[in-house]
Amino acid sequence: MTTPASTMPPKIAPAANHRIDWLDGWRTVAVGIVIASHLAHAYGWDDAPIPGKLGVYIFFAISGYIVTRILIVERDKTGRIDLAGFYRRRALRILPPLVLYLSVVTILFWPNLGTASGALRSLLFTCNMAVGPGDCGWVFGHTWSLGFEEQFYLLMPFALVGIAGWRRGALFTLAAALAFIPFVWPVHFIGRIGFIQIYMLLGLGALYACHETRVDRLLLRIPASLALAGLVFAGLWVMLAPGKVQMLTGLLVAPAVLVGVFAFPKRSATARRCLASRPMRTIGLYSYTLYLWQQLALSHAPWNTGFMPVLALGGALAISALSYHTLETWCRHLAHPKPGRPNYPARRSNSAA
Repeated sequence: MTTPASTMPPKIAPAANHRIDWLDGWRTVAVGIVIASHLAHAYGWDDAPIPGKLGVYIFFAISGYIVTRILIVERDKTGRIDLAGFYRRRALRILPPLVLYLSVVTILFWPNLGTASGALRSLLFTCNMAVGPGDCGWVFGHTWSLGFEEQFYLLMPFALVGIAGWRRGALFTLAAALAFIPFVWPVHFIGRIGFIQIYMLLGLGALYACHETRVDRLLLRIPASLALAGLVFAGLWVMLAPGKVQMLTGLLVAPAVLVGVFAFPKRSATARRCLASRPMRTIGLYSYTLYLWQQLALSHAPWNTGFMPVLALGGALAISALSYHTLETWCRHLAHPKPGRPNYPARRSNSAA
């Protein structure tokens, strides 16, 4: 299945073909916020003022932008979008680390009630929906965010046609349908407002990728302090108890996160250098797998007391690094084969060892 070039937006700048290093830094910030929130939970500090959900929201904003941007770059190079190839690459990116994590957790917790069903729901990306007899539990429950992302990828072909050509009818129909879903279909703890916010984050990220040059003119007019204030506002909002204030200001959260993530480093050279520093970029590369394993590291297992959660986090980081440089590297070679190169990482010869 392919999407013709006529339905896509104008070509983006050549520089967009390169990886944006400070976005990896934002991934480190995002996973760090999530880990801080879960670490507080592991030690019983549930009232600690840590906006864990903000970390996931930052991931959503980046994902909507990056995935759409990749499709546009492919169009620029080939004149078309290979959707079958897109879904194959996404599967090779998401599934291998997830299957490894689910397999290990299932073995560790078997035969506890709900282990098999939680693992299956995680694999089917349905932990963001209230279906079945219960939720996915702690060790699988964090895959609710993957559920939203994978479901968004299924909508990408339709969203691209509407967003890219400013076809307001198609775009409005899709947005209205997504906004209506939480009122007719039970959603997870994220709630109705959270459901709408997440699709706003993914959709606004995609919209930005489609009209990057135009939107950048606006972002570059926003002071760095105001962009950072947007993230602070979003962080405070996600910690508020449900009420009228949340209802009245909920739709401002997604634009605030998007502006904070993209405008702040564009307007502040210091922020950009910090986010693009080697430690931030490196952990950002491990962030997806680290997000998976930190949940097990910070679970309420009987052995996880004292300093064990901190030590387990170190183990989660080590597993993430090992996974990135082995399993995920191999999958990247499969997803992006080059002419004349076998579809597996080349082994080093004994003489070079």
